[in-house]
Amino acid sequence: MNIPEIATRINSILGRNPVVLKELRGRMRGARAFAILTVYLLLLGGAVSLAFLPLSSFSMVAGFDLASRRLLGKSMFGIAVFVQLIIIGFVAPGLTAGAITAEREHQTYDILRTTLLTARQLVTGKLLAALSFLLLLLVAAFPIQSLAFLLGGVTAEEVVIAMLMLITTAVAFSAIGLFLSSRLRRTLISTVLAYSASISAVAGFPLLLLMLFSLLAPLTEYLFYGYGGATDMGPITAAGLIMLGWLLMSTNPISTAIASETILLQEQSPWYFSIPLPSSAQFPNPPDFPVISPWIGYVVGYLLLSLVLIRLSIRIVSRPER
Repeated sequence: MNIPEIATRINSILGRNPVVLKELRGRMRGARAFAILTVYLLLLGGAVSLAFLPLSSFSMVAGFDLASRRLLGKSMFGIAVFVQLIIIGFVAPGLTAGAITAEREHQTYDILRTTLLTARQLVTGKLLAALSFLLLLLVAAFPIQSLAFLLGGVTAEEVVIAMLMLITTAVAFSAIGLFLSSRLRRTLISTVLAYSASISAVAGFPLLLLMLFSLLAPLTEYLFYGYGGATDMGPITAAGLIMLGWLLMSTNPISTAIASETILLQEQSPWYFSIPLPSSAQFPNPPDFPVISPWIGYVVGYLLLSLVLIRLSIRIVSRPER
């Protein structure tokens, strides 16, 4: 299947929902979408360029051998994905936070509800329009990310995991904004709450994670000093704390990306890793504790949350207005 056939099929799928066409035409005709795209590429390109200069200087001093080139390529790719996660995490809620509330404020919501559009078509149309623009942002960043492939060091697993996390972040944060927009009646309140949720997900959970690990000093020593340090914890307690830390880590895109990359480099596995548990009198030889990679929990958890929020949004929109 060539590119024109793919474009024709995508156009036919989107064309079945008139809300998608209406939203995309309205968004792309104005200057706001191109301003967002320009600022997005400038920030992404600037971050990669600022990181490239010191890294390339260090690589030149080290001889710029194959290992240095791979390290430079991997660092550039990681910085590009990091900046994309932050930007998409803040752009996505703004695209959907006023999707339904704006219709109410402009007094066009009742007209939409009297048409043949179902609540499902209205909600999914708003969501697909926002995701289409976010997909455009991801595609526009391909030339910048391709610089890392010229230097090497980036594996296919890293690319797939990064794209899955970026798409999941876009879907989840868009669903959060859409749910708040369908639940509330004012765009300002919906936007503030949507950005509060995105800031909490991006910046709030890492602080909570740091506080947790600072309070659980024995677990921190056990995890970061070779799994073999002296500890008074039993294997069951250690396994429970490991799962608690894994759950908190999997709720944040940045910590998930860093942890998944670390596991991929150290364990050479994108799926799972094993942690030796401490021994005790009851369990002198406990088995290794298997833990799936955090990116799997992040993708599955946030996609399930997105489905729940979309279903709730459809249910709210289908109710009669009071």
